[in-house]
Amino acid sequence: MKFEIEINEYIGSNEIKSVIKDTLITEIKNVIHRDRERILNNMAYSLVQESVDEFMDGKMKEQIRNKAVQVIGEMSSYCVFSAKDVWGKEASVGWTELQKAMADNKHSITEKVIEIIKDYDYVSAIYNDNSAVSESIIELMKRGLESKNA
Repeated sequence: MKFEIEINEYIGSNEIKSVIKDTLITEIKNVIHRDRERILNNMAYSLVQESVDEFMDGKMKEQIRNKAVQVIGEMSSYCVFSAKDVWGKEASVGWTELQKAMADNKHSITEKVIEIIKDYDYVSAIYNDNSAVSESIIELMKRGLESKNA
């Protein structure tokens, strides 16, 4: 069974506007209440950025350049390359190139991983672990070898 209701027969356009306005106000209040800290932080950062731009002098620019040189000396791929995020920030050029290089060299990477897995000294790693799990695995391996040799 299907019902169709013509809402204009029951309430006028001013009432519809009022309901929509009240609903929007309620939802905006809910969002502000739920995300208050994030919203305030974003506003504060925005205001600070504008203030810094406004009062940037030669000394501050020099400090920024010096700090940039220091950061470059200490940087890692974590802080230099950034992926695209859900807030509209595009992937950095470095991230994009890194992804292309990995895709272009997938076969070589796979071969190297297989080589590392094959050549890894699992017995030494297990012996050096000193945990009950390692000891149990070694014991099971010994039993398996003994049963094959018997």
